Amino acid sequence: MNILLIEDDAILSDTICQALKPLGCVQCNSLSGAFDQMEEQWDVILLDLNLPDGSGMQFLQILREISDVPVIIT
Repeated sequence: MNILLIEDDAILSDTICQALKPLGCVQCNSLSGAFDQMEEQWDVILLDLNLPDGSGMQFLQILREISDVPVIIT
């Protein structure tokens, strides 16, 4: 399973990814980092809405144009 975690809080992000490590977790901490990962194949995306360089909703709106991957907003 491939999980993308988009979270700017480093401690929270590390904790979540550590718990999900057996499933395969990749983390990024910014909107620009999320866009860099957009072309990859993800089984689920965990998305923080308050990112340092923009809103997670921007990412979600663009993602929905190309993918129907499940997204959990955190």
